[in-house]
Amino acid sequence: MKKWLLHIIYLGVLALITSCNSNLDEDTLIPSDNAEKVSVTFTLAMDGTSPYGSRAVESEEVGNSDENYIDVSGLQVIAYSIDGNNTYLGEVKNITAERDWDSESGHIYEFRGDMDYANDRTLNCKFMVYANCGTKVTETTGLSNLSYSYSPSDFLFPNANKGIPMWGVLQVTDIKLTLNSRTDLGTIYLLRAMAKVEVALDDAMVGKFKLVNAAFNMYNQSGYCLPNEYATASGTKEIDIKGYFNANAGNKGTNLAFTKYSDNHFIAYIPEYDNSTSELEIPVTITDANGNTVERLKDVTVKFQNYTDKTPFDAIRNHYYKYNITIKEDPSGNIKTDILTEVMKWGYVDVESDYE
Repeated sequence: MKKWLLHIIYLGVLALITSCNSNLDEDTLIPSDNAEKVSVTFTLAMDGTSPYGSRAVESEEVGNSDENYIDVSGLQVIAYSIDGNNTYLGEVKNITAERDWDSESGHIYEFRGDMDYANDRTLNCKFMVYANCGTKVTETTGLSNLSYSYSPSDFLFPNANKGIPMWGVLQVTDIKLTLNSRTDLGTIYLLRAMAKVEVALDDAMVGKFKLVNAAFNMYNQSGYCLPNEYATASGTKEIDIKGYFNANAGNKGTNLAFTKYSDNHFIAYIPEYDNSTSELEIPVTITDANGNTVERLKDVTVKFQNYTDKTPFDAIRNHYYKYNITIKEDPSGNIKTDILTEVMKWGYVDVESDYE
């Protein structure tokens, strides 16, 4: 199956809620026997990111094609009520790839799907988008418990078996939908339900030392697809960092090896983790330039914390944690490791709607 790789994703979700009535007690998107079909266009494109600030964040990291990969066969766009109950209203069906072409912003991929359409409606509902979540969402799915199983071998990019689970939401009100016309719903932003962690040896150390491997001492073996404040948010960007965090602490694994990204750079993708007890650590192995053991570097451990004030970090979805290790040796031969931490927001995946 061909992979559709994206840098930033624009998804045309247009009349996917074609029967969503302002009176949600009387009309829903559940298909009717005499409903007509409307075409829904999804356009996925490489483009820029959308800025979003959060605590302890200094910059923004743009996701690469592996981190933005969406398995189209499992992509779902579903409408829910805005009455506070998140009542299931309907879903886009038969999503297929129509074409791809080059543009100034990069590759664009267009997809189509079907929705049942009965009559003209005024659109008052919210869309939730589910990507790579592993479980098909239905009318009876308990969204608060929607989770994915995490096996480290599935997320060894660039040879991963799965894409990172993603979710986003957009509420629309008083938008008129008419058959055979175009309605622009705006942009839906997707959050990755995992954190990215990198451990690197500073470039100045090249030729003197080597970072051989890194591993988490423990990790969660599952994660929730949706953030904590999914039920009340009317837009993904309205959720702040506290509303993001929704760690699934059911079962823990140990000794999660990082993947070698390049020389002296190792990366891991993990479900969210509550590190309030400061238990999360990353033992690393550092040798000399020839691969020989350096006695005073045998027990180097990166703590999952801000090294400036020793505050522990939780591993929070859609965030990128970088640890840069510098090794200093004084004239007497004493060796000291300095670790610089940087936390960045992981650029949103944009999902732009456009109905025709």
